Amino acid sequence: MRLPEQARHYEMNSYTVLYQATYGSDEIQKQDLVIPTAIVTADGLSVRLTINNLRELFVHELMASGIRSQESEPRLHPHAYHTLNRIPDN
Repeated sequence: MRLPEQARHYEMNSYTVLYQATYGSDEIQKQDLVIPTAIVTADGLSVRLTINNLRELFVHELMASGIRSQESEPRLHPHAYHTLNRIPDN
């Protein structure tokens, strides 16, 4: 099922950090990303998100706080992180 309203259950942002000799850095160049659509599979176990403005070499944080199980339980881990090293040419 392809529903723009399904996308409201997801939020996403991207950011990077300063690479330096000491460990740790604040998140910099943080940007909220737009998720215009979500395509949910018939069994409800997978979703394909369309995400605007992905950035190479940035950490992307996906928050799926609005997603519930079939028993209406919240997700155990509603946040996911991924560093996008390269965007392939289409």
